[in-house]
Amino acid sequence: MLNTLPLPYRILALMLLLLSTLGAGLVVGLEIESNRRDALDLEKLRQSDANFKWALGNGKKHAAQVIEWQAKAKTYYYQWQRELNHAEDSQLASCVNTENSPAAVFLSDLWVGMYNNAWEPKLTTGSDTSRAANTTIEASTVSPREVLDNVRINADLCGEDRQRYQSLINYINESINHATYQR
Repeated sequence: MLNTLPLPYRILALMLLLLSTLGAGLVVGLEIESNRRDALDLEKLRQSDANFKWALGNGKKHAAQVIEWQAKAKTYYYQWQRELNHAEDSQLASCVNTENSPAAVFLSDLWVGMYNNAWEPKLTTGSDTSRAANTTIEASTVSPREVLDNVRINADLCGEDRQRYQSLINYINESINHATYQR
């Protein structure tokens, strides 16, 4: 006759077998879930690395464009300043007496052309297309040369702001396009 285990030991052996099977299944399940999460984290890391490299390359491109723009602006400014330095004050404006005011300033075509060139470097014409030189303004303590210097400073600041805003707009548009293509 076979030596059989008493019933309580059989139940205990069956319970231990069941618990060890469940425990092993739990460990394997946790390991699979951990591997799945690690794979997702790795994919996110790769995507973030790709986004960082893209942003870095984009930043380098924008920095090169800014440096190029600043060099062009500096060259233009020196040319503009040289033209202003060679212009006589009498060529920029003249004082006139009118019936309405005892002293007024008549702006010359040269002044208006330099004013336009201060705002738009690509504008090469020195002509007074709006005929603003035919109008008179009241004389003050500020000379036409000082006004042109101030206009040049304002134009530089406006141009720099415009360039920065355009770079920001381009960067945002490229980021949106890049994010759209990544999906």
